Amino acid sequence: MRKALCMIIVTVFLGMGSAAFGAYHHMDEKDAPKFLQTYPDKTGTKLDDCALCHAGNTYTTKSGTVVTESVCQYCHGEYGYDGSGDITKTLNPYGAAYMAAGRSVAAFAAIEGFDSDNDTYSNITEINALRYPGDALDTPAKVPAPHIFLTLDELENMLMPHEQFMLMNTSRGGSDGLDFYATYTGFIMQELLEATGWAAESTGVTVTAPDGYSYTYARTSNNKNYFIEGTFPAAPFWYDATADSANGGWVNYSAPGCTGRTNGQTITVDGGLKLLLAYKVNGAYLDIAYQDDQNKLNGEGPFRAVPPQWNPGYPDRQANSATPDAEPWPYDKDEVNTDHNGGFSARGVAAIRVDPLPEGTTEYDWRNNQTDAGWGLLNEQKIVVYGNLRNGNVKGKVTTFAGQKPLANALVYTGMGGYEALTDANGEFMLQGMLSGPDAEGKTYSISASAEGYRSKTEDVIVTEGDNQTVEFRLAPGSDNRTLCPIRHIDDNETQVNMFRKFRDTVLAKSAAGKNYIRAYYGCAPEVTLRLLGDSGLRGHAGELLQIVAPPVRTLAAGKQAVITKQQLQSIAAFTTALKKGASRRLARLLERFEFDLTSGQLQKIVPCRYQQ
Repeated sequence: MRKALCMIIVTVFLGMGSAAFGAYHHMDEKDAPKFLQTYPDKTGTKLDDCALCHAGNTYTTKSGTVVTESVCQYCHGEYGYDGSGDITKTLNPYGAAYMAAGRSVAAFAAIEGFDSDNDTYSNITEINALRYPGDALDTPAKVPAPHIFLTLDELENMLMPHEQFMLMNTSRGGSDGLDFYATYTGFIMQELLEATGWAAESTGVTVTAPDGYSYTYARTSNNKNYFIEGTFPAAPFWYDATADSANGGWVNYSAPGCTGRTNGQTITVDGGLKLLLAYKVNGAYLDIAYQDDQNKLNGEGPFRAVPPQWNPGYPDRQANSATPDAEPWPYDKDEVNTDHNGGFSARGVAAIRVDPLPEGTTEYDWRNNQTDAGWGLLNEQKIVVYGNLRNGNVKGKVTTFAGQKPLANALVYTGMGGYEALTDANGEFMLQGMLSGPDAEGKTYSISASAEGYRSKTEDVIVTEGDNQTVEFRLAPGSDNRTLCPIRHIDDNETQVNMFRKFRDTVLAKSAAGKNYIRAYYGCAPEVTLRLLGDSGLRGHAGELLQIVAPPVRTLAAGKQAVITKQQLQSIAAFTTALKKGASRRLARLLERFEFDLTSGQLQKIVPCRYQQ
């Protein structure tokens, strides 16, 4: 009985519910909620973003330099922080069609049949495939770009830290309304990209936070930009008693690095000032960034992109101050004497895209239900690097040791990098876009295969650029401490368990979203199991839920549409509330999202069921 309890509980809240979290809809933005009302299953995906309706921009300066602006840069430049500009200039073809159709929930449905970006795919076809319907370069025919997930610990083992004392100068003040000096410790962006194997034709990177904020840094300097390769000019230390926040001014001089410095003194940094992926400030690890109740980003970390000034100058007054033109240091809108590097520093960076994406590839969807729309990456101190990177593929097959029968829905995964895949009905899998490292020798990965009822197996594979490696796993019956499904260690009748396995294999495994739910099950099942084993009251509650929801699960497993009653919905909601108490942050967020899906009707879009009124 207990074995089936674990399976059904995890299946109910993960197998039937989406675990994605929405993006940050800033500046009282009203259109993204309308899109999500039309397509609730796209919450927390890459489409839940400003880039759905807005475009970035590329232009050439008078000197012939090509400058690329991210969606955020272009929109803020045209529309302004005060909303005084013309936002229609930033709309992509899909955004323009949506506005022309009335800018309403109905407008999104009305333009489903359009091909706004003229790429031969209708808007709804691209939306269903998680492709931008306003970007002709993003089509269902393309595969996700090469990528790798890296933890802070892994980065610290890979790279040497770089420390630099510097000014963070802003147009409107930092998180506390002030400009400030600080000592940041981090990884030199150029060294990080070289270690991961960025391609010679790469032009720069775009860093993005889960709230949607992004910024593009060029590979090389044009003397008026924030760049990756090379060293920024040395900067002097600027001090004026009027500017000191201790005296009511706009500059925070409280950092330990300010002690003993005098106005005009050159700041010396060993190795020079660099574009950093910072993880410490003033010797302390950065606070994990999070979204507050006002949809504002608080905190800096675990990673912050920190560019020094390209035009090192004084911390000028803020644009929104009462006296922006007063001395000392009047606001320098045109950045003649100083630039505002603090405004181009991205907090809570979860992803680094190496531009341009390789031919035939599209955005890697790192904002999904497994990563809590990217917020989970911050909580787990991870970052994803993807795009124009040296890479190869690994394909193979998972079979039984005896008879070599294919094992469907076996999980194949790596020890580092975050690569994983489920086998198909033939036991076959493909790990696509695995980074091959900076040189021709390739990169070695430990790849494991696990399946319920079988012992895990691990093989080392060298991935080289442009190559397709093949590996086969033959799994023997049994279990081990790496078996991903903890219910194997709890006794129960096999009939009940087989019913839920059938639900997994015949319902969830038939769609990409369902496969994500299976992965989420394997990720959260150990915690749920331990909670049930350690709490008899919770276990009893789970037993009651088992009896209530087993009938619709049995119907679904039989390939029929199920009816979910009001009592069943209330019982599921009551149990998730109980399970949240004392849960980890990750599990609690998953449950909160499921509760939303349960009440919003999203459940009916995930499995073939209907709610009984």
